[in-house]
Amino acid sequence: MYAAIRIPDFNLQACLRQRPDTAPDQPAAVLKEQTRHAVVHQANAAARRHGVIAGQTANQALARCADLTLFYLDPKADASASSVLFGAALSLSPSVEITSQDLLTVDLSGHPSAKRTAASRALIPLLASHGLEARIGLAPAPDWAHYAAYCAQPFLEITRDRTAFDALPIDAARPSDNMLRILASWGIRTIGAFAGLPRQGIGERLGQEGLALWDTLHSPRHRLLKQAPLPTVFEESLEFDTRLESLDALLFSIRRILDSLCLSLSSCGKSARAIRFDLTLEDHNHYRRSFRLPEATSDANRLFSLLSTHLEQVKTDCGITAVSIRASPTDAHARQLLLFQQSIADPWKLGQTLSELTGLVGSDNIGSPRLRDTYRPDAFQLVPLQTDLDPVETTPTDLPNPLPLRRMRPPIPIRVTLNGKIPVHIQSPEISGKIRDVRGPWLQSGDWWDSASWQRTEWDVSIEEHGLFRIFSTHQRWFLEGSYG
Repeated sequence: MYAAIRIPDFNLQACLRQRPDTAPDQPAAVLKEQTRHAVVHQANAAARRHGVIAGQTANQALARCADLTLFYLDPKADASASSVLFGAALSLSPSVEITSQDLLTVDLSGHPSAKRTAASRALIPLLASHGLEARIGLAPAPDWAHYAAYCAQPFLEITRDRTAFDALPIDAARPSDNMLRILASWGIRTIGAFAGLPRQGIGERLGQEGLALWDTLHSPRHRLLKQAPLPTVFEESLEFDTRLESLDALLFSIRRILDSLCLSLSSCGKSARAIRFDLTLEDHNHYRRSFRLPEATSDANRLFSLLSTHLEQVKTDCGITAVSIRASPTDAHARQLLLFQQSIADPWKLGQTLSELTGLVGSDNIGSPRLRDTYRPDAFQLVPLQTDLDPVETTPTDLPNPLPLRRMRPPIPIRVTLNGKIPVHIQSPEISGKIRDVRGPWLQSGDWWDSASWQRTEWDVSIEEHGLFRIFSTHQRWFLEGSYG
């Protein structure tokens, strides 16, 4: 069994899906080129009701319908619509042939027979959610599926019982205009009427074209599909006719782009490990940002939440004329956690929280603290948070456990009385008393080669009625750093 997926007036639908604000009953047409004598290439049903047909000039079309909305052929819009169409077809089967720009053929031989019809019908609302009105035909052979797709409203299944097939109009077989005129003069209106004619008579009067069509209608021709390669680049873009100045309008367009992008990714068995976001501004400058995702995904909701949170903190000096999103693909995989493995339960929730915190305190103040490679006390740096935690390795040691130092952050300023160079008494609002015993001094310094140089002198002291403490001096000032025990 084969499925044919057809998008009527493909170029026009591709343009209209870029303009979701266009009313469904709005007359519209697409022109072939941007010249004075451009002619209509395709027109929708609303325009045809006003007499607008392919081949008319723009002036002739506007004379028949003053409310007509005109578009020019847009290769970018066509590419975006083709990507969505191909992604939807891949959700049925990996064997997909791009028969023409507006018609795809899918081999359903590997699909469970009990679910073929339901799965094929499900593509109609799926494509409609992406702005494409589809016609789908099912039949035992590719050519018959094409005929069904041309007549579907919006779905038609042809079985080996020829009753429904013979009732199809003859123009569904796409004969040449000359043959169609001849058949009309004979009173042949349906495929069944044509198939009932004798083969020899068809050959004598219509030649090889007539014989080929007669043979196709009598015995379905099975052939290998020219399987289309899977895409390697996953990128969607959208250009605006008028500049966008509100966040809501921008987010609406971004959502449509992400839905199309994630459909292409998931149908190819891929996930995005990173995305590149690009806004084109009215002054021809760009706002670009790359996002390394917390976890590879093809979920449009998660990507949209990430971008919307980021854009709440972005302000531009002028309007936005275009938006582009590109995904870096990776093979989709499910992660199974081990019993003793440490991992963050929801990397995406963590990523969203970090994005919100970044907007509040800045990117320089977000991260995981790590000790710096220095002897400077309490020196640390912030590194990006990881979603997978490395296992904690414990190394056995025979060293005795020292007394722990409970640091006071920040250190408490104190006054110290010296006997020569030895501290003998301290005074502060928290602790005051005579020093009973002292160990030190220990001199420390570092970073002498730049402006962040430091030096300090440490002492361990025993203060009567209080216990053991560490004090230090730096730049002629004394501080109480912590207590032992």
